[in-house]
Amino acid sequence: FTDKAGTDNAAGTDLVIKSDIVRPTVTITAADGGGNALTNGAATADTSSPAITFSFTVSELTADFVQGDVTATGCNSAAWDATGAPAPAPYVYLLKCAAADGTDISVSLAENVLTDAAGNGNAAVSKFSVTSDTSAPTVTITASDDGFATTLSTNAYSRKSVITWKFALSEPPQPKASLVVGDLTNTNCINPIFSGTDKI
Repeated sequence: FTDKAGTDNAAGTDLVIKSDIVRPTVTITAADGGGNALTNGAATADTSSPAITFSFTVSELTADFVQGDVTATGCNSAAWDATGAPAPAPYVYLLKCAAADGTDISVSLAENVLTDAAGNGNAAVSKFSVTSDTSAPTVTITASDDGFATTLSTNAYSRKSVITWKFALSEPPQPKASLVVGDLTNTNCINPIFSGTDKI
């Protein structure tokens, strides 16, 4: 344009505004010490160090995501690794946990614990849980010939025609129907009848 004297205007400096109204998202996954994927609710017998690694993949670059932002339970010897987070994408943060037999190890994120470059806070992420199970299941065997009013000791005599053996498991078999009569080593057991219960 020109002014009253007909002088052309000088070029203006560009003013760039970036529009960003989308909240960053975080996807949680997990793997055992061997790199095998673990689903939410899975169990692992891994005893390596670390035994469980949770990965947090952020949809946008963030400068304020730290270990303290993660709500974690049961994660012993926790180690935070942000070396995979710098640009370019994907932006991946790791939380490494040691084995803890019989413990549910879980992580989650509350909303707005991290922000993108525009200041948008993250959406909350539900709990992701993995059970650490490093102990072998045990079996306790007892026997009775009177409906377990009393029990028979090893090498005891019985004058009854039916003897019942009870196998008490420390943990349920997976799947529950996987323990069958063929798994039992027995001698002189005629016409065996095998039954089970979900009560452990």
